[in-house]
Amino acid sequence: MLRLPLALFLVLSAVPARAQDAAKLGALPDAMALTRAVEGDWEEEDDYIDESYEAVENAADRRGIKLSSKRVLIRQIMGLKTFRTRVGYLIEGPARPAAFNDNIELRRLPPQKAWVASGLGGGDAVIAARRRVLDAVEKPGVKRLKGVELIEIFDGDPNEKDTPFQVFAPLAAGR
Repeated sequence: MLRLPLALFLVLSAVPARAQDAAKLGALPDAMALTRAVEGDWEEEDDYIDESYEAVENAADRRGIKLSSKRVLIRQIMGLKTFRTRVGYLIEGPARPAAFNDNIELRRLPPQKAWVASGLGGGDAVIAARRRVLDAVEKPGVKRLKGVELIEIFDGDPNEKDTPFQVFAPLAAGR
């Protein structure tokens, strides 16, 4: 008699934890991003990203653009072997869209609704959050924003285990 209520309690107590893990409908932040386009093999992604952060920092210094502590990855293509991503920072203060040398652009994040998941850390935590938002947008009838698979925003260094992050899967306008 004691086992059934205990088992029922364990099952019911696990349900809210799974529900918290689900992606939620939200919106992308109203922000400008200074980013650099990179593409290549997944095996070399970390090197490309680190190099791009440095290039964006140098471009911002040369142009007097104040970067925030929030880093952004705009994932345009996530193939099995290759990727194309815009890597950079959200900026502080007003700015106008512009293109610079070395595939660096300053542009506003798309003002779209999006499925969003958040967490702490990098690596496995980000991969799990990506999966949650992709599960939400890969349902029949969901229209995604063309040209962007995911947008990841980190409040600090993505390699640190205590860095807060958000993963967005932008939806097409009107959805």
